[in-house]
Amino acid sequence: MPTPTAPLILGSESPYRAAVLATTGLPFTQAAAAIDEAAHKHSLHTQSPEALALGLAHAKGAAVSALHPEAIVIAADQVCAFENQLLSKPMTADVAIQQLTQLANRSHQLINGVVLYQHGKGLWGTTHTCTLHMRALTDAEIAHYVHCDEPYFSCGAYKFESLGIHLFSEVEGTSDAIQGLPLLPLLSAMRAHELYTL
Repeated sequence: MPTPTAPLILGSESPYRAAVLATTGLPFTQAAAAIDEAAHKHSLHTQSPEALALGLAHAKGAAVSALHPEAIVIAADQVCAFENQLLSKPMTADVAIQQLTQLANRSHQLINGVVLYQHGKGLWGTTHTCTLHMRALTDAEIAHYVHCDEPYFSCGAYKFESLGIHLFSEVEGTSDAIQGLPLLPLLSAMRAHELYTL
């Protein structure tokens, strides 16, 4: 059983990231990062999508680590980039339908920023990009999908780990990264910093 060298905290309330991290067998708890995400996004709005995702991940990691300095903190953020624009979580059915109509029959990128913190210091951080090719969809298919899966709080207006997988013809990236937590670079960094043992 893999064992962290200190308490491990996922600095996110996301059930999707928690489900991904749980597949590693590492015991962890979750703690929300008390940051003003909108303010951070505004301060970073002139940056690249990669810099934005990584900057938000660092803000979250620093906030959680400040409250739990002994713990190993994993924090992440994901942005959806489409034709030089960033798509936010849709929050409503109408916006979800609008976003999926834009994405249908086109490609977009999901860009993850992931960091490790301990004792209030960033130990490591990286970005990881997945490219997803959405198939052509009719208006009826989009409306039916949104009604069934309710992807209102999902980047890009779909839940890839659920019915959203039916929307795609091809993806360049792993399922864990698409869900917001690329495990292979994360675990490699944790091993390099001797943060867990097998």
